[in-house]
Amino acid sequence: MATAREIVEKHVQAALDEAAETGHPRDSVARVLFDQVIKLYRMDRQPDDIASELMAAAENMDAGDGIAFMRP
Repeated sequence: MATAREIVEKHVQAALDEAAETGHPRDSVARVLFDQVIKLYRMDRQPDDIASELMAAAENMDAGDGIAFMRP
């Protein structure tokens, strides 16, 4: 069974490939993905919790393997 990371990475790569074929820059894809992430978070989480998650990600941007989000 695929992990959530494997599922998302497959679809992100497909989106990047399609965007490249149609002349859309990666930065545009990233902005739209970020917007979708915020929409997903807002379905179940409070703004202060989302902000904390984003701050943790920003503070660990040099992590090579992505951010390991830990939830209680």
